[in-house]
Amino acid sequence: MPGFAGRLILAGGSENRDPHNGQPLDVLRALRQENLVDPLIEIITTASSEPWAYERQYQAALPALGFDRIGFMHVETKEQVEKNGSFYTRLEKADAVFFSGGDQAKLGRILGDTKLVDLLKARLHNDNNFTLGGTSAGAMIMAGTMIAGETQTGDNAPALNTGQGFAILKDIIIDSHFAQRNRHWRLEHALRLYPRLSGLGLDEDTGLVITGNQWRCIGSGKAWLYTMDETAPRMHVMAPGETLLR
Repeated sequence: MPGFAGRLILAGGSENRDPHNGQPLDVLRALRQENLVDPLIEIITTASSEPWAYERQYQAALPALGFDRIGFMHVETKEQVEKNGSFYTRLEKADAVFFSGGDQAKLGRILGDTKLVDLLKARLHNDNNFTLGGTSAGAMIMAGTMIAGETQTGDNAPALNTGQGFAILKDIIIDSHFAQRNRHWRLEHALRLYPRLSGLGLDEDTGLVITGNQWRCIGSGKAWLYTMDETAPRMHVMAPGETLLR
């Protein structure tokens, strides 16, 4: 897997956003590179049906971490992306870009295969001062093959829906809210459908920080790494603070 010059942060959802509850803001803290003065972060809430709720929460949390310049982008249609050049300009200037949770399929429909995603890929690969991140749906969209949800079949067994993600990480399928929603079966099923891929499950309030070829688990939960061995998945569980070289 090629390394990035910048920093990629994948979060499992429900990261702590309350600076007053006595719990650490470890996942959000990783969005700020310490060498930057007065960094600018843009938060893309396209996946959400309630973007104002995310705005309120991140506006409360991020200033405590050194982000005084915070922008929000709620793109509602692909036509907006194609016609509004200000979105592109804002992402060119941002030191960090973070995708909120919500519906990853919606996010893919609106922003997939656009010049905005191409810009983010280029900056991540080439700019060592740039950070790209996402939580829940915003993390799952970073895969090439994306878990898009589930549908119930006639025998009550859920069928897995997959789609095309942003392909920031082409050879990994990502799932979120992992232990809290018992999604082990879902990721293992996805890997049986796509056995050449690896799997990454992220607990809530947990992040994986990818810098170059180094993967580091942060937050209060675990990161679950899966690979297929013939027909059975193999699993490695990363605890907070653990680092792997990939």
